[in-house]
Amino acid sequence: MVFPNPDAVLRLATAAFAELHDGWTLSPGRCLSEESMAAVYTNTDTTTLPTTTND
Repeated sequence: MVFPNPDAVLRLATAAFAELHDGWTLSPGRCLSEESMAAVYTNTDTTTLPTTTND
């Protein structure tokens, strides 16, 4: 048995996720550059979706 009880698994998972969260919130860098985000938001597609009716 790797873990002695379910509480030990929960403590390990909580610590791992807390460390990941700190890495995301404290890092000065970005995952996507401003140029790549600008490309996402310059989409000029004007396609409209069909309307639906609730009969």
